[in-house]
Amino acid sequence: MPETGDRHKLPYTQAVVYETLRLGVVAPTAIPHKTLCDTSVGGYDIPKDTMVIVNQWAILHDPDKWDQPEHFRPRRFLDGEGNLKKLDCWTPFSAGRRVCLGESVAKPELLLVVACLLKRFTISLPEGTAYDPSYKVEFAMNFHTPKPYKIVVHKR
Repeated sequence: MPETGDRHKLPYTQAVVYETLRLGVVAPTAIPHKTLCDTSVGGYDIPKDTMVIVNQWAILHDPDKWDQPEHFRPRRFLDGEGNLKKLDCWTPFSAGRRVCLGESVAKPELLLVVACLLKRFTISLPEGTAYDPSYKVEFAMNFHTPKPYKIVVHKR
């Protein structure tokens, strides 16, 4: 079974996890912050004590940063040699001093779960079901949840 130390052997699987977190960002808006002083961002003046909410969904779907952002393309996280590359605009856990504390646990755990599932099971669509590549989610509070779907899982 895959282990945490196998991460470097699984760059494509890591890229699949990263692309899943990008496309289906769990928390589309970051936790609200408040400015400590008058400042400006991108040419906009923001007065002291203004509540600022970062739109994570917009960052992770920005066509200026992501080629075909609506498509599931894990290879965008790999360099020409198939190695994982860091993309500064990938921020599903927020960024800076207020980054999600769970990131260091979530990324390796998600990789292990996906790798173990793919090693032990074959996952496919039910017979006669057409493949629908569109990603449909429902928005509830500050979270995205996938709409119902059907799959067939067989033990390898």
